[in-house]
Amino acid sequence: IMKFTILATLAASTAAFAPANLSVRSTALNAESVPLANGKMSFNRVCREWRCKYEGDKATSESLEAIAAVVDDLLPTIKGISDGITVNRLVCGGCLDFKL
Repeated sequence: IMKFTILATLAASTAAFAPANLSVRSTALNAESVPLANGKMSFNRVCREWRCKYEGDKATSESLEAIAAVVDDLLPTIKGISDGITVNRLVCGGCLDFKL
């Protein structure tokens, strides 16, 4: 049941990040820097983070394996949203978080 819940949640949440028209490419990577912290830092892109919990040891977790399968299936679509997209996978063994 846990695997199904994770897969269903990830699959359902991806629609929120899909562009309405896949033929339109974002130019976000060419954006002007926005200053923050009184000019001490700035940013020129906005990132999205998907986070979910997994069960068990990270080396043998079946739920983490299921998450990886969903990500592998969706990765071409995610990267196709805009030129130059970088996708990072992070696993925290302490808090059992998977982050994309």
